[in-house]
Amino acid sequence: MKPNLRRPKNYFITSAQQLAALILSEPLKHAGIKGAAIYGVSLLTGVAILPVAVVATFAGKDNAQQDINAPIDHLYEISLEVLKRKGKITKEQKSGGLIEAVAEGANVNSKLKSVSANTAHITISARKYMLPKPEIASGILYQVSEQLQK
Repeated sequence: MKPNLRRPKNYFITSAQQLAALILSEPLKHAGIKGAAIYGVSLLTGVAILPVAVVATFAGKDNAQQDINAPIDHLYEISLEVLKRKGKITKEQKSGGLIEAVAEGANVNSKLKSVSANTAHITISARKYMLPKPEIASGILYQVSEQLQK
């Protein structure tokens, strides 16, 4: 019988994804979460595998939306006015119904879509450090609604 003289395979970090997977998996390993999905797969595939809770957070709902009884042009002007008061406008595209701003430390997007002649759909989304901030989006939508009633 021959002894097994095969050398163990050396693993080298060859990409940023592999390094990220290793960095992400180490704390989880010590927390008792080194199960199949995080620790094993990330090391075998060499791709960073984020925990489901983290992915759900990054992909979570970041917006507030509503149909409002107002012409789209008027709603656009009110939205622009509210966002200017709350922060700094970074991009506006009236023809596309898009306003981008930084407000309350978050990146805020306002998108308008005409539903009928006197009704428009508004979606306001907000993210801060890539994390969804629906409370900021809802607050801005509330202020837009209040401003429309004046």
